[in-house]
Amino acid sequence: MSDRILGSAWWAAVMAMVCAAGAAALVLCYRSLLEVLSGRWQDGVIFALLATVCGIGTWILCKNRDDLLLIDSHDSR
Repeated sequence: MSDRILGSAWWAAVMAMVCAAGAAALVLCYRSLLEVLSGRWQDGVIFALLATVCGIGTWILCKNRDDLLLIDSHDSR
């Protein structure tokens, strides 16, 4: 029973990391767009680079989420 609770808590933590990184990428991307539209190119480029980093981090977390969750497909009890 405690294994199931721990597994569920770890799943929630990994999904929270994915959601937080994705949300940060979206917020930074919109911030970058608004900075560029207001004429502040240097700030817009910085926010665009930060959004790209968060987006890549989100992609890596999504790609490797099964490895992070340590799901054992042979244990089907």
